[in-house]
Amino acid sequence: MFFSAPDSTLGATGVNSSVHLSERGLARLKAILEDTTSIMHYLPERYYDPVHNRDGMIVMGVAENQLMTEDFNNYIKQHFALEKDHFRYREFLRCTNLTLQRGFVTNTDQALPLYINDTFSPLEPVTSENSVVGPGVGTLITEFFWQICDVGELALVTALNAVEIPPEVDPLSPEVVSYLEQRIKEEKQKPIRALILCNPHNPLGRVYPKETIIAYAKLAEKYDLHLLVDEIYGNQVYSSKVVPHPPPFVSILSLNLKELAGCNPARVHVVAGPPKDFGASGLRIGIFVSQNPALIKLLQASMMGNAISNSTDAIFTTALMDREWRNNFLAENKKRVGEAYDRVHAWCTKFGIPILESYAGQFAVLDLTERLNQLFPHMSALEQRTAAIKDMAKANVLMWHTGKDQVPTRFRMVFVCEPEILTLALRRLENAFQLKSVNGEN
Repeated sequence: MFFSAPDSTLGATGVNSSVHLSERGLARLKAILEDTTSIMHYLPERYYDPVHNRDGMIVMGVAENQLMTEDFNNYIKQHFALEKDHFRYREFLRCTNLTLQRGFVTNTDQALPLYINDTFSPLEPVTSENSVVGPGVGTLITEFFWQICDVGELALVTALNAVEIPPEVDPLSPEVVSYLEQRIKEEKQKPIRALILCNPHNPLGRVYPKETIIAYAKLAEKYDLHLLVDEIYGNQVYSSKVVPHPPPFVSILSLNLKELAGCNPARVHVVAGPPKDFGASGLRIGIFVSQNPALIKLLQASMMGNAISNSTDAIFTTALMDREWRNNFLAENKKRVGEAYDRVHAWCTKFGIPILESYAGQFAVLDLTERLNQLFPHMSALEQRTAAIKDMAKANVLMWHTGKDQVPTRFRMVFVCEPEILTLALRRLENAFQLKSVNGEN
């Protein structure tokens, strides 16, 4: 039996390092222990609950949709049923040539492609042959990068903090692609293997126009990159009083990229999934769609040891195959999200807080710069941001900042909580920032 020598660099953390960890594991552990910027440092042991913990923290920084959870729960109670095949390993349930046996029960290998075909209008129909079902979009993304990247290689995330874009440039416009290309050219040390695009955008809550999506595909083809598009919010474009006629979501799956961008379809991949649409983020399930047979084979093999729960499979198979109920549910969800956004927009207007117009997803971006300058005039923007987080935590409410934004004092508010909880959360924010109505209203 062999043991590694204690790692002195971790001694101060109190972690027992006398048993061997890989270099990769040690580096990851060090990063976790030294990260003081994560929202996890501010989350309480127990969240707010109207019955069990009325003084608990209301977290508005995690994208969980609570507006339809009870409706979905009621549907599950009435329709959920397990067949005997659900009590076997999922390999027996999946209809691929990697399984030992083939199941005889309809499952999400059929239901999720149907959902994507119905809602995203793909040019090539999604089937169990060109898709992989896994335990959440995050897991599928991780496995994807494990297959395409070697150690030290990079992916370029098209987010607020990835590439410095002038404030006057719309970050969802085709103009952004030139800045991305410059970043690719500047990277001399480590190869960039992929672009990641989140459409609709998180946290801006808007959809990318078709022209921008095509420009990304052209860029990927030019530099021999994979293009991974996260479309998890694709079914959450909503109308509101502020944006009564939002532009439609255009899935990259619906575009003929070979014709429009000269792009090899085998380099373009999509991840999506229903949990956020149904207010069920804890039921982890997602789908990876690709016209790249090699990647499909690799992810199928990965998912054999990292499969979704068969109970989750049964729940979503039932819900997604019930088309009439499903479509009504999605429509009601969009209605409630739009109403919640209108409430938040009106609240921001009342207190003179700039809010970016949003019409997709579960969040909106608030600019607290002016108010924080008033509260903390002698602090830098980053110091103001930290002070704002601490004041929110004291008031038992928490939004989270937008990362390495050019405006450090912008915050992402997840507003899709139950109406009475949203009312209380906004009241707590008023207390945290000592807000007064710009019109003198109460």
